Amino acid sequence: MDQEYVSDVLYHFVGRNNPLDDEDCFRKLKQILKSGYVAAKDVETGELQLRLGDLQCMINLGGNLRDEDLVTANITCFCDIPLKAQGIHYSKYGKFGIGFRLDYLARVGARPVYYLPFSEEEYSGKVIGTNGGWLIEKLESEIKSLFIRADEDKAKNDLERVEDVLSRHFAAFIKPYDRDLPIEHLKFYYTEREWRNVGSVKIDLQQVKRITVAKEYKQRLIDDMPELAALEIEEVPVG
Repeated sequence: MDQEYVSDVLYHFVGRNNPLDDEDCFRKLKQILKSGYVAAKDVETGELQLRLGDLQCMINLGGNLRDEDLVTANITCFCDIPLKAQGIHYSKYGKFGIGFRLDYLARVGARPVYYLPFSEEEYSGKVIGTNGGWLIEKLESEIKSLFIRADEDKAKNDLERVEDVLSRHFAAFIKPYDRDLPIEHLKFYYTEREWRNVGSVKIDLQQVKRITVAKEYKQRLIDDMPELAALEIEEVPVG
C-alpha cells in the first residue's frame, strides 16, 4: 500500500557516502543491479559478498552500542518510507535506490531494527532513569558478560547458542539514536524506518517493485540496462 503512513516497498539507497553526487550514485546503482546482489561486506576483509547464506556476527568487547561498534555483522539495510515522504532520506542517502517488495525481504530474513532513544543528559549523569542511556549501557553490559562466559566456560554449548541468538538476532538489530538531534541530522536514525538483513540479498527483478533515480536519469538507465525497461522507474524531482 503506497500511501502516507506505511509502505509495502522497502528501499535500498546507494548514496550513503556521497548523496549529492548523482553521477557516482548512478554508477553505483548500475553496479549493484548488474551484480545481482545488494551485497553485504565481509566483517573481516570488507569484501562484498556476492552470494547468499554467509551470515556473520561478532561481538567487540571494546566497543559499545551507542557508537554502533559493539556488534559487527554483515548487514544490508533498507528503509520503510513511502515514496512521497522520502525528502529527508534523499538528502542523506541520495535519490538512487532499489525498492523491493516487503514480503520478499521479510521471507529472506529482513526485519525492523529496535530503536533506542537517548539524550546526552543521560550520559552526563544529569538525568537518571531506566530508559535511554541507562538501558543502552545495561544491555551492552549484559551482552558482553554473556559473550565472555560463553568464551570461557568449558561446558559452553548452551551459552554459545544463547549468545548467537542474542548477538545475531537481537543485538545486531539495536539502533540507538540521540533523540535531541534535529530530524534532518544524519544521525537522527529514527526517521530512516530501517529494516536490516544479516547477509546479502539477491536482486530478483520479479521482486523489485520500483527503482528510483534522480531527474533525467531514467532513460539513461534504460539505455544502459534495457532489461529494466519493464520495471517501474521513478524519477525523483530536484529539490
